Amino acid sequence: MQNKYSINLSIFIPRFINRVVIIIIIAVLSMLIWKKSKAQIIQLERIKEQKRLVKQTPQLKEQLRILRILEKMEEVSNDMESKELNIRIVLNGIFIKDRMPVALINDKTYQEGDNVGNFIITKISINKTALPYIVVKDKDTNQKKKLYLYLAPQ
Repeated sequence: MQNKYSINLSIFIPRFINRVVIIIIIAVLSMLIWKKSKAQIIQLERIKEQKRLVKQTPQLKEQLRILRILEKMEEVSNDMESKELNIRIVLNGIFIKDRMPVALINDKTYQEGDNVGNFIITKISINKTALPYIVVKDKDTNQKKKLYLYLAPQ
């Protein structure tokens, strides 16, 4: 006779095995679903990033255009600076050396025909009635310019 607390093993074991198998199947399916959902989440994040980039494309194009303009401006600025360096001629003095007029330009001595940056000295004039001056000619444009020597009163 069976006690009301006794377990009928013939019924209990198949049910227990059946439940364990169901739990294992649920666990495996949950893992598969989790892995698949994790992959989908990663793929969704990639799609969101691509969508964000597509939305930013006009802004990025504008930024790229601005960067190109700034690069061009920097190139032009560098070119202008190098030309300015060639144009900056300071006439410090004019004097006679070995019976030839000599100009002191940027603290260096030059004679007629010498090159100063992008210029050629074509004439050095010392005249007692007028201000002393030199004439320089731009090598590129052949434009002539006069540089006068002004003496400050003491």
